[in-house]
Amino acid sequence: MTNLSPSLRLKDIKYYAAGVDETITVSQNDTITCGDFVDTEALKKAVLMKNSDGTEVTNTVANNVIRVTGDGTSMECTLFVFGRRA
Repeated sequence: MTNLSPSLRLKDIKYYAAGVDETITVSQNDTITCGDFVDTEALKKAVLMKNSDGTEVTNTVANNVIRVTGDGTSMECTLFVFGRRA
């Protein structure tokens, strides 16, 4: 088990994960730009999870842009991202 130092400050954290706290509606070939990840290759992983059944919608990540590659239209999803902040 790793103990975090009480002196650890938020600005020291280089990588973080976040979930979008509202439902987003996506269709195949839609793109999502993540403004917190502006450096090349800063966004490492994006997960789009269908709210209806919890399955993952396939996607690709390039720089700070997520492209939906999974089949479907008007899919209500929750987005989770992981990467290095700008």
